[in-house]
Amino acid sequence: MDVSVIGFGCWQLGGELSLAGKPQSYGKVDEKEMRKTLHKAIELGVNFFDTADIYGLGRSEYILGSELKKVRKEIVICTKAGHVPDGIEGTIQDCSYEHIIASCNRSLKRLQTDYIDIFSPCYPPEKSDK
Repeated sequence: MDVSVIGFGCWQLGGELSLAGKPQSYGKVDEKEMRKTLHKAIELGVNFFDTADIYGLGRSEYILGSELKKVRKEIVICTKAGHVPDGIEGTIQDCSYEHIIASCNRSLKRLQTDYIDIFSPCYPPEKSDK
């Protein structure tokens, strides 16, 4: 797999989001500008795009997929799963088999693709002796 030296982090594509009163984003983004930015990145040689299902509660994956589906075979997509909104802490981790498989399937739909190059589930927090 050949990836560009510089990748494109897609957190900002998710737009404004707060969970349990805690900001989870950069704030408002202009979707038209974000779409232009994706194309400019490709024009400049970027082919690695990193996103996650929690970014904008799927909005980042949707924008990435809808905008880059014509060049899908030329790009490398990494997405992640396991962080779930909980209404109290903002997010919690769910690394269960069922959740990861369901998240992967939802990501495939939002990304409008039949494969994900790199899929990274979260890891359970390390146990503490405290």
